[in-house]
Amino acid sequence: SKLVSKLASSHGKPAGQAVVFPGAIVKLLPETKIPKARLLGGKLGKRVAAMLPDCEDTLGSIARFLSLDALTKTLGEESGRWVFDACRGIDHEEVRSTENVLP
Repeated sequence: SKLVSKLASSHGKPAGQAVVFPGAIVKLLPETKIPKARLLGGKLGKRVAAMLPDCEDTLGSIARFLSLDALTKTLGEESGRWVFDACRGIDHEEVRSTENVLP
């Protein structure tokens, strides 16, 4: 998914590459801090974090503590569904390859 590919690219810095095998996704996502996830580094991430109990700040926390109903009531149907899916590794946005790679 695009979410996982963005997380992998951030882990691969500064060399620029990292591989996340499918079996590792179940460990990577629950441990990922909310602001590190694509689209959750700003206002949306802060709104989601405010819904969680104190000391809970990972994508795994969202999956454990927040229902789809709670997310959609607070964030709206589209954003709530996206957050619910994203913290479970579901992202329907296509991953596009980079055309212009620098040497």
